[in-house]
Amino acid sequence: MGAHSATTDPQAALLQRVEEGLKAFNEANKNYIAAVRKVDSALEEMAVAFRQLSYGEMPPDLRGAVDTFGSTVALHRGAAAATGKGRNSLSDRLDGKEYAMVQYVDDFVRNVDSLGDSLKSLTKLTRVKHEEQEKVDKKYNEARAKTEKIAAADVKKNRNSAENPDYVKHVSKRDTLRKELTKKEEELTKVCRELQERRVEAIGKALSAMGELSSRYWSGVAQVMRSAEAAQIHGV
Repeated sequence: MGAHSATTDPQAALLQRVEEGLKAFNEANKNYIAAVRKVDSALEEMAVAFRQLSYGEMPPDLRGAVDTFGSTVALHRGAAAATGKGRNSLSDRLDGKEYAMVQYVDDFVRNVDSLGDSLKSLTKLTRVKHEEQEKVDKKYNEARAKTEKIAAADVKKNRNSAENPDYVKHVSKRDTLRKELTKKEEELTKVCRELQERRVEAIGKALSAMGELSSRYWSGVAQVMRSAEAAQIHGV
């Protein structure tokens, strides 16, 4: 993290946590969406397997249960095409009986995964501001050390440093860098404050959207899995 470690520099610590968190967040989203797609494909494979197993003579109620399960899986997986026309808003889709995987993944990416994008751009800006501040801080400390070294040498020579052109030059450079450092510190403080606020906002929105979308989708998956049992209970 440059001249300051993350353990002693709270701004560096914030930046490091957000950067690491975003990396983990993106990886988790990718793995989750891949898992959702695998579950959806597995539903289709399960329906096909039951149809294959039930080929030939079979009690009517059991045949009906297999057919109902297969039809329900097909409806669930094809709901995107069925509900895509004239029902484009998120609220419309969530109010419907079917919430297909394609829709769910699309909504999840737009409402959960994409929330990290705005946080990512601000994190990059914070990184730039932090590096700029560290760069100026290093130059300032070097100029200050040089000024103090010249002053110490002048004392040994019984010379007034204010009359030493070299000292005056380095003092001017030091003071200029001090002003620049103050400006960079203020810029960094401001962007870190914005990053903290954006982080809180992004986490809240992501959790809310994830809960709303996922509860609706997985409730639909549960209904699909219960469809065969319901068919047998009602003597289909």
